[in-house]
Amino acid sequence: MGQEPFIDYYEIPQISPRADQGTIERVYRLLAKRYHPDNKETGNANKFDVLTKAFRALSDPQRRAGYDVVLQVIAKNKRNRYNSKL
Repeated sequence: MGQEPFIDYYEIPQISPRADQGTIERVYRLLAKRYHPDNKETGNANKFDVLTKAFRALSDPQRRAGYDVVLQVIAKNKRNRYNSKL
Protein backbone atom coordinates (compact mmCIF):
# COMPACT_ATOMS: atom_id res chain seq x y z
CA MET A 1 0.00 0.00 0.00
CA GLY A 2 3.03 2.29 0.24
CA GLN A 3 3.89 4.68 -2.51
CA GLU A 4 6.68 3.94 -4.94
CA PRO A 5 9.67 6.19 -4.37
CA PHE A 6 9.87 9.08 -6.80
CA ILE A 7 12.35 8.51 -9.62
CA ASP A 8 13.89 11.49 -11.39
CA TYR A 9 13.57 10.50 -15.04
CA TYR A 10 15.96 13.28 -16.09
CA GLU A 11 18.65 12.03 -13.73
CA ILE A 12 18.68 8.47 -15.10
CA PRO A 13 19.87 9.42 -18.61
CA GLN A 14 21.60 12.51 -17.19
CA ILE A 15 19.77 14.96 -19.44
CA SER A 16 18.49 18.44 -18.81
CA PRO A 17 14.76 19.02 -18.24
CA ARG A 18 15.09 21.36 -21.23
CA ALA A 19 16.36 18.57 -23.54
CA ASP A 20 14.63 18.39 -26.88
CA GLN A 21 13.01 15.25 -28.28
CA GLY A 22 15.99 14.41 -30.49
CA THR A 23 18.39 14.52 -27.56
CA ILE A 24 16.12 12.31 -25.45
CA GLU A 25 15.95 9.72 -28.24
CA ARG A 26 19.72 9.75 -28.92
CA VAL A 27 20.62 9.35 -25.26
CA TYR A 28 18.02 6.61 -24.80
CA ARG A 29 19.35 4.62 -27.75
CA LEU A 30 22.92 4.93 -26.53
CA LEU A 31 22.07 3.84 -22.98
CA ALA A 32 19.61 1.17 -24.11
CA LYS A 33 22.41 -0.53 -26.05
CA ARG A 34 24.66 -0.32 -23.00
CA TYR A 35 22.16 -1.68 -20.47
CA HIS A 36 20.17 -4.11 -22.62
CA PRO A 37 20.10 -7.51 -20.90
CA ASP A 38 21.51 -9.16 -24.05
CA ASN A 39 24.71 -7.10 -23.77
CA LYS A 40 27.07 -9.55 -22.10
CA GLU A 41 29.59 -6.90 -20.99
CA THR A 42 27.45 -4.07 -19.60
CA GLY A 43 23.89 -5.42 -19.61
CA ASN A 44 21.76 -4.64 -16.58
CA ALA A 45 18.07 -5.54 -16.69
CA ASN A 46 17.09 -3.28 -13.79
CA LYS A 47 18.79 -0.20 -15.26
CA PHE A 48 17.33 -1.03 -18.68
CA ASP A 49 13.79 -1.23 -17.24
CA VAL A 50 14.12 2.09 -15.39
CA LEU A 51 15.67 3.73 -18.46
CA THR A 52 12.80 2.49 -20.62
CA LYS A 53 10.21 3.84 -18.16
CA ALA A 54 11.99 7.18 -18.20
CA PHE A 55 12.07 7.24 -21.99
CA ARG A 56 8.37 6.42 -22.23
CA ALA A 57 7.51 9.23 -19.85
CA LEU A 58 9.79 11.81 -21.45
CA SER A 59 9.19 10.96 -25.11
CA ASP A 60 5.42 11.52 -24.93
CA PRO A 61 4.67 15.28 -24.73
CA GLN A 62 1.55 14.83 -22.57
CA ARG A 63 3.18 12.42 -20.14
CA ARG A 64 6.28 14.61 -19.98
CA ALA A 65 4.21 17.71 -19.16
CA GLY A 66 2.45 15.83 -16.34
CA TYR A 67 5.74 14.47 -15.05
CA ASP A 68 7.28 17.96 -15.10
CA VAL A 69 4.44 19.28 -12.93
CA VAL A 70 5.01 16.51 -10.38
CA LEU A 71 8.76 17.15 -10.47
CA GLN A 72 8.22 20.85 -9.77
CA VAL A 73 5.91 20.13 -6.82
CA ILE A 74 8.42 17.71 -5.31
CA ALA A 75 11.27 20.18 -5.75
CA LYS A 76 9.18 22.93 -4.14
CA ASN A 77 8.32 20.69 -1.19
CA LYS A 78 11.99 19.83 -0.68
CA ARG A 79 12.92 23.53 -0.69
CA ASN A 80 10.14 24.30 1.81
CA ARG A 81 11.28 21.53 4.14
CA TYR A 82 14.88 22.69 3.92
CA ASN A 83 13.94 26.34 4.57
CA SER A 84 11.76 25.41 7.53
CA LYS A 85 14.76 23.69 9.18
CA LEU A 86 16.87 26.85 8.99
